[in-house]
Amino acid sequence: MIPAPDDLSFMHKSAGWALARLGPSEAALFKAVRRRMFAQEPHAFRFAPEDEDALSVAASAQRLSQACVLVACVRRCVAGIGGFERLQGHKIDHKGLIFGMYVEPDHRGGDIADAIMSTLLEQAAQQVESVDLTVVGGNARAIRFYERWGFRVFAMEPDSIRLATGEYLDECWMRLRFRA
Repeated sequence: MIPAPDDLSFMHKSAGWALARLGPSEAALFKAVRRRMFAQEPHAFRFAPEDEDALSVAASAQRLSQACVLVACVRRCVAGIGGFERLQGHKIDHKGLIFGMYVEPDHRGGDIADAIMSTLLEQAAQQVESVDLTVVGGNARAIRFYERWGFRVFAMEPDSIRLATGEYLDECWMRLRFRA
């Protein structure tokens, strides 16, 4: 796991873990966590470590200034992450995107993912009418998790992701509506 900086400000604490919102000053941490999750789970994300490497720290800081990105820390190390951002544009700013949900394997099955999702959806419900996310079609555990939170598949894109091995993965688009 990646150590969290000592000056990280925690907004919620529970038995065994704490939740913090990342700001622009934590852009390097954000990049490191994303690179790790893309490397550890190549079949779970549409992005590769090389994609994260291609983004500057400044670009990540800019994203963190606009998005709500949360990390859950266990013993001052990042055990989970997830983000929400409102789409930009007059015709689409009624929608948002949940992105980069990940919990380290040793911490799955507890309440970290639920805490991250609950907090992200609280933020989203105040800003948008619905949120979308994408998930690799074969990731049944993640799909069940999102369905438990009320997300429903509305589209499937076949062969959306091409791995370095030449293997193709489908991608599900899921949506949760707050208001009709």
